[in-house]
Amino acid sequence: MDLKDKAVLLTGGSTGIGRELARLMKQKGAKVTLTGRNKERMAAMQEEGFEVIEADLSNAKGVDALIADIGEREFDILINNAGQLVDHDFRKGLPDSDAADDCIYANLSAPIRLTTALVPMLGHRPEAAIVNVTSGLAIAPAGLLRHQGGAACLFVDAARTAQGHQYPRDRSAAARCGHADERG
Repeated sequence: MDLKDKAVLLTGGSTGIGRELARLMKQKGAKVTLTGRNKERMAAMQEEGFEVIEADLSNAKGVDALIADIGEREFDILINNAGQLVDHDFRKGLPDSDAADDCIYANLSAPIRLTTALVPMLGHRPEAAIVNVTSGLAIAPAGLLRHQGGAACLFVDAARTAQGHQYPRDRSAAARCGHADERG
Protein backbone atom coordinates (compact mmCIF):
# COMPACT_ATOMS: atom_id res chain seq x y z
CA MET A 1 0.00 0.00 0.00
CA ASP A 2 1.28 3.42 -0.93
CA LEU A 3 1.14 5.55 2.23
CA LYS A 4 1.46 8.90 0.46
CA ASP A 5 -1.41 11.15 1.58
CA LYS A 6 -3.06 8.36 3.59
CA ALA A 7 -4.68 9.51 6.83
CA VAL A 8 -3.56 7.31 9.72
CA LEU A 9 -4.88 7.07 13.27
CA LEU A 10 -2.20 5.49 15.45
CA THR A 11 -2.99 4.79 19.10
CA GLY A 12 -0.08 4.69 21.52
CA GLY A 13 2.03 6.74 19.15
CA SER A 14 4.14 8.82 21.50
CA THR A 15 6.70 6.20 22.58
CA GLY A 16 8.22 2.86 21.69
CA ILE A 17 6.97 0.96 18.66
CA GLY A 18 4.19 3.51 18.05
CA ARG A 19 6.56 6.47 17.95
CA GLU A 20 8.81 4.72 15.44
CA LEU A 21 5.82 3.65 13.31
CA ALA A 22 4.57 7.24 13.31
CA ARG A 23 7.94 8.55 12.15
CA LEU A 24 8.31 5.92 9.43
CA MET A 25 4.79 6.47 8.12
CA LYS A 26 5.32 10.23 8.05
CA GLN A 27 8.53 9.69 6.04
CA LYS A 28 6.45 7.68 3.56
CA GLY A 29 4.05 10.60 3.14
CA ALA A 30 1.23 9.59 5.48
CA LYS A 31 -0.67 12.15 7.53
CA VAL A 32 -0.44 10.64 11.00
CA THR A 33 -2.69 11.48 13.94
CA LEU A 34 -1.52 9.78 17.09
CA THR A 35 -2.89 9.24 20.55
CA GLY A 36 -1.19 8.91 23.91
CA ARG A 37 -1.50 9.73 27.61
CA ASN A 38 1.78 11.44 28.45
CA LYS A 39 1.51 15.21 27.89
CA GLU A 40 5.27 15.77 27.52
CA ARG A 41 5.74 12.99 24.95
CA MET A 42 2.63 14.12 23.07
CA ALA A 43 3.98 17.69 22.96
CA ALA A 44 7.29 16.39 21.61
CA MET A 45 5.48 14.48 18.84
CA GLN A 46 3.41 17.58 18.06
CA GLU A 47 6.67 19.52 17.66
CA GLU A 48 7.71 16.88 15.09
CA GLY A 49 4.62 17.79 13.07
CA PHE A 50 2.14 15.14 14.16
CA GLU A 51 -1.47 15.83 15.01
CA VAL A 52 -2.05 14.51 18.53
CA ILE A 53 -5.09 13.55 20.57
CA GLU A 54 -4.67 12.92 24.27
CA ALA A 55 -6.42 9.66 25.13
CA ASP A 56 -6.41 7.07 27.93
CA LEU A 57 -7.56 3.79 26.39
CA SER A 58 -7.53 1.79 29.64
CA ASN A 59 -11.32 2.09 30.01
CA ALA A 60 -14.50 2.52 27.95
CA LYS A 61 -14.86 6.18 28.96
CA GLY A 62 -11.43 6.96 27.49
CA VAL A 63 -12.16 5.15 24.23
CA ASP A 64 -15.51 6.89 23.90
CA ALA A 65 -13.82 10.27 24.51
CA LEU A 66 -11.35 9.48 21.71
CA ILE A 67 -14.19 8.56 19.36
CA ALA A 68 -15.89 11.87 20.21
CA ASP A 69 -12.62 13.77 19.63
CA ILE A 70 -12.23 12.13 16.22
CA GLY A 71 -15.59 13.57 15.22
CA GLU A 72 -15.99 13.83 11.46
CA ARG A 73 -12.32 13.21 10.63
CA GLU A 74 -11.75 10.37 8.20
CA PHE A 75 -8.88 7.91 8.26
CA ASP A 76 -7.62 5.37 5.75
CA ILE A 77 -5.69 3.34 8.30
CA LEU A 78 -6.33 2.53 11.95
CA ILE A 79 -3.37 1.17 13.90
CA ASN A 80 -4.38 -0.10 17.34
CA ASN A 81 -1.01 0.06 19.07
CA ALA A 82 -1.74 1.45 22.56
CA GLY A 83 -1.05 -1.02 25.32
CA GLN A 84 -0.18 -1.35 28.96
CA LEU A 85 1.76 -3.66 31.20
CA VAL A 86 2.11 -3.85 34.97
CA ASP A 87 5.68 -4.65 36.03
CA HIS A 88 5.18 -6.52 39.31
CA ASP A 89 7.52 -8.20 41.81
CA PHE A 90 5.57 -11.30 42.85
CA ARG A 91 7.99 -11.84 45.76
CA LYS A 92 6.56 -8.71 47.41
CA GLY A 93 2.88 -9.61 47.27
CA LEU A 94 -0.07 -10.00 45.01
CA PRO A 95 -0.52 -7.78 41.97
CA ASP A 96 -3.15 -5.05 41.80
CA SER A 97 -6.18 -6.62 40.08
CA ASP A 98 -7.58 -3.23 39.06
CA ALA A 99 -4.31 -2.33 37.32
CA ALA A 100 -4.41 -5.68 35.53
CA ASP A 101 -7.97 -4.97 34.42
CA ASP A 102 -6.85 -1.60 32.98
CA CYS A 103 -4.09 -3.39 31.07
CA ILE A 104 -6.45 -6.03 29.70
CA TYR A 105 -8.89 -3.31 28.64
CA ALA A 106 -6.18 -1.29 26.89
CA ASN A 107 -4.66 -4.36 25.21
CA LEU A 108 -7.86 -6.13 24.14
CA SER A 109 -11.14 -4.31 24.67
CA ALA A 110 -10.05 -0.84 23.52
CA PRO A 111 -8.94 -2.01 20.06
CA ILE A 112 -12.23 -3.90 19.64
CA ARG A 113 -14.31 -0.91 20.76
CA LEU A 114 -12.38 1.59 18.63
CA THR A 115 -12.39 -0.64 15.55
CA THR A 116 -16.14 -1.26 15.90
CA ALA A 117 -16.76 2.48 16.04
CA LEU A 118 -14.54 3.27 13.03
CA VAL A 119 -15.42 0.39 10.69
CA PRO A 120 -18.38 2.25 9.10
CA MET A 121 -16.09 5.19 8.21
CA LEU A 122 -13.20 2.94 7.11
CA GLY A 123 -15.58 0.93 4.93
CA HIS A 124 -16.07 3.98 2.68
CA ARG A 125 -12.35 4.48 2.12
CA PRO A 126 -10.92 2.98 -1.10
CA GLU A 127 -7.84 1.47 0.59
CA ALA A 128 -8.73 1.04 4.25
CA ALA A 129 -6.64 -1.01 6.62
CA ILE A 130 -6.76 -2.00 10.29
CA VAL A 131 -3.56 -3.09 12.00
CA ASN A 132 -3.47 -4.46 15.55
CA VAL A 133 -0.25 -4.40 17.57
CA THR A 134 -1.08 -5.90 20.93
CA SER A 135 0.04 -8.06 23.81
CA GLY A 136 -1.51 -10.83 25.86
CA LEU A 137 0.37 -9.63 28.94
CA ALA A 138 -1.22 -7.68 31.74
CA ILE A 139 1.17 -8.48 34.58
CA ALA A 140 4.81 -9.43 34.03
CA PRO A 141 7.49 -10.31 36.56
CA ALA A 142 9.45 -7.26 37.66
CA GLY A 143 12.51 -6.64 35.55
CA LEU A 144 11.29 -8.65 32.55
CA LEU A 145 10.39 -5.56 30.56
CA ARG A 146 11.50 -2.42 32.34
CA HIS A 147 10.31 0.01 29.71
CA GLN A 148 7.67 0.09 27.03
CA GLY A 149 10.17 -0.46 24.23
CA GLY A 150 11.53 -3.61 25.85
CA ALA A 151 9.55 -6.03 23.70
CA ALA A 152 10.70 -4.34 20.51
CA CYS A 153 14.29 -4.49 21.70
CA LEU A 154 13.97 -8.18 22.45
CA PHE A 155 12.74 -8.79 18.88
CA VAL A 156 15.55 -6.70 17.39
CA ASP A 157 18.02 -8.51 19.63
CA ALA A 158 16.70 -11.92 18.51
CA ALA A 159 16.83 -10.94 14.84
CA ARG A 160 20.41 -9.70 15.09
CA THR A 161 21.46 -12.79 17.02
CA ALA A 162 19.92 -14.99 14.31
CA GLN A 163 22.11 -13.13 11.80
CA GLY A 164 25.20 -14.15 13.78
CA HIS A 165 25.73 -10.99 15.83
CA GLN A 166 27.04 -11.71 19.33
CA TYR A 167 26.30 -9.51 22.31
CA PRO A 168 28.03 -9.22 25.66
CA ARG A 169 25.99 -11.09 28.26
CA ASP A 170 26.30 -8.34 30.86
CA ARG A 171 23.98 -5.91 29.04
CA SER A 172 20.21 -6.04 28.70
CA ALA A 173 18.38 -6.16 25.36
CA ALA A 174 17.28 -2.58 26.05
CA ALA A 175 20.86 -1.40 26.38
CA ARG A 176 21.82 -3.22 23.20
CA CYS A 177 19.02 -1.35 21.40
CA GLY A 178 20.39 1.97 22.57
CA HIS A 179 18.18 2.44 25.63
CA ALA A 180 19.61 3.01 29.08
CA ASP A 181 20.58 -0.25 30.75
CA GLU A 182 18.12 -0.55 33.62
CA ARG A 183 19.35 -3.75 35.18
CA GLY A 184 19.68 -3.43 38.87
